[in-house]
Amino acid sequence: MSQFPGRVSFEILDMVGKLEPQKGRYWKYLCPSNDQFLTLIIAALLVASLFIYIQRPLWAYGVFVASGGLLFFSTRRELWPLVLRHKWLIGAYGLALTVALPVAAYNNATAVLHYGMAGLTLALALALYLQPRPYLLASRIVLVCFQISVFVFAMRVGFDDFPLEKMFSESSSNGITSSLIVLQVNYLAVLFVAKGRVATLTTIATLVLCIVGYGRASVLTALLLMVVVTIFPLPLRFNWTAMARRAALIAITVCATLFSFGLLSVPAVSFMLPWEKSPELGDNTSPSQAPQPQLEAPQSQLEASQPRIVGPVVPDIEAPAERPDIGATKLQSGLYDQARTDMIREYVMGMSGLELIVGRSYEGLSIMDRYNGNPHNSYIRAHHIFGLLYGLVIAAITLAAIFSATPIIDKAFMTALLVALLFRGFTETLIFPTVFDVVYFGICVWLLERGWNRRQAKPVDRGIPAPS
Repeated sequence: MSQFPGRVSFEILDMVGKLEPQKGRYWKYLCPSNDQFLTLIIAALLVASLFIYIQRPLWAYGVFVASGGLLFFSTRRELWPLVLRHKWLIGAYGLALTVALPVAAYNNATAVLHYGMAGLTLALALALYLQPRPYLLASRIVLVCFQISVFVFAMRVGFDDFPLEKMFSESSSNGITSSLIVLQVNYLAVLFVAKGRVATLTTIATLVLCIVGYGRASVLTALLLMVVVTIFPLPLRFNWTAMARRAALIAITVCATLFSFGLLSVPAVSFMLPWEKSPELGDNTSPSQAPQPQLEAPQSQLEASQPRIVGPVVPDIEAPAERPDIGATKLQSGLYDQARTDMIREYVMGMSGLELIVGRSYEGLSIMDRYNGNPHNSYIRAHHIFGLLYGLVIAAITLAAIFSATPIIDKAFMTALLVALLFRGFTETLIFPTVFDVVYFGICVWLLERGWNRRQAKPVDRGIPAPS
C-alpha cells in the first residue's frame, strides 16, 4: 500500500489496465500484450538508449526503433485517448521542431535525425506511461545489471587513472556516470509511480560508482538523489523500525556528502598550495627545490618543462592527444570548471538577434576547434540545433507539469528528479534532444496525468442548491 494517505498510486494501474490477448488471432503470438513480453520490449528500449548515448552503434538504433514500434502496437488502444488529452503539448512540441527544422537542417544535416529522435522520445514517454508494471521491472533489471557491470569492470582494471575511461572506446567516464544518473532517476520515478516507494540501495550504489568515475557533476547529482530518497517518503507516524532505518539513511547521506565534497575540494585547494610535481624528480617538491628552467630556453621548451600541479587524491593523468578534454574537465580542477565556463561565455558572447532565435553555429568556436563539437552542455546543444522556440516549449511543458493539480508530496518528489536531470544536463549533453528525453518527458507526462485525474475526481459545483 502507499505510504501517503490520499495517494492513488494504483489508480493508474486500474485505469489503464492491460490489453488482453485476443484468442484465435494468429498475431497474438507475434505481439502479445502480457507483462512479460512488454518487460522485454522496454528493457530492450532502455539498453538501446544506453548504448546510443554511450557509443552510438548502428544496432542500438535498430533495436530502439523496433522496440518502440512494438510498444506502440501493444498500447495502441490506450495510447490514442492519452494523445487526445495532451494534444496541446504534442502540438506545441511538434510545431517548435517543425518550424526549426529547415534552418537546423541547413546548418547541420544530422538535425533531421535529431528531429525524428525528439518526436519519438515524446511518443515513447506517453506509451511507457501506460505500462507501469513492465516499465518498473525492466528499469530495475537494466539499472542493476549496468551497475554490476561498471563495478566489475572497475574492480578488474583498478581504480587509478580514471578507470571508467577505458570501459567504452567512444565514451569518457562522464558518459558512464551520466548514464547511471539517468537510469537511477528513471527507476526512482517509475518505482514511485507504481508502488509509492523509493529505492535506497541502488541510489547508494550510483553515488559510489560516480565517485569511482571521478565525475564532479555526477557526484553532486547523486548526492541530490540521496537527499531525495532520504526525505521521501516522509514518516507520517512514529515507528521505531522506520525511524531507525531513517536515521541510518540520514547518517549515510551525511557521510557521503562530507566525503564527496572533500574529494571534490582537495584538488581545488591543491592548486593554491606551493607544491608542484616535478617531472624530473618524480615526486612532490616545493618550487624552490625543483630544478629551474634555463632563461635562454625557447618558449616551447619553457612550457614543456613546467611542472604540473595534481591534487593528492586525483590520479596523475596525461590527457591523450586525441582526447585533450579528459584531464582538463575532471576532478583535477575541483568544483570550478574553467573549460566549460569559457565555452558557455564564448557561445553567448557575440550572438546576433537572428542566431538567438534560430541557433548559433559552432564554426570558429572552441567547441568545434578543441572539443570536436561537444559543448558539454545540454542547453547550448539544444539551442544550437533547434533554436530558442524549442527551448521555450520544453520550459512551458516543464512548468505545466510542475504546476499541475498533482498532490504536493508527489509533485515535490518528481520535481526533485527533474531538477536532478536539469542540473546534470548543465555540464553534459544529456538531454534535449537525446534518447534520454524519454525519461524527462515521462516524468512530465505522469505529473500532467496525475493532475488531470485529480481534477476529474473532484465534484463540479454547478450552482444547484442543496436540499433543505
